Amino acid sequence: MIKRIPLQLGEYGVFAPSDLTGDLDALFNALFEESPEFWKYGLNRTLYTGIGDKLFAIKDDNSVVGFIGLQAYRKGDDGELHTVISVGLLHEYRGKGIMYDMLSDTLEGEGADTEYLWPVNEHNAGSLALFNKMVNSGKFPNLKVQIQYDEE
Repeated sequence: MIKRIPLQLGEYGVFAPSDLTGDLDALFNALFEESPEFWKYGLNRTLYTGIGDKLFAIKDDNSVVGFIGLQAYRKGDDGELHTVISVGLLHEYRGKGIMYDMLSDTLEGEGADTEYLWPVNEHNAGSLALFNKMVNSGKFPNLKVQIQYDEE
């Protein structure tokens, strides 16, 4: 059974539940090695500071197979709070609606007023398709994509 587990964040990385830390590091390494161009700033748990950030492990039985990351940031002169979305799922779990269900549950739990920004590499067809499915559901009017183009 696949489930989403909220992780408790400490300063610069996950510190509890500690039994998932090694699995999460292995997942991040596997996702980064598969497509480093999709992770412009790298992919590791130190990117999640715990100061307004949230991180969820997606677990299938005893294995961590994916993650959802929400990073808070202030934008513009007014300091308006926005949330950046990052997601990753092992290849063998993709295309089965798992991330759509998990991300939908996560965003619904965050509240309707949150504005989300999802940076996606121009060649990441899976994330672009997932973004379109989320938007077309009509449930997430505050979800925006930021296409990241390869530097030439």
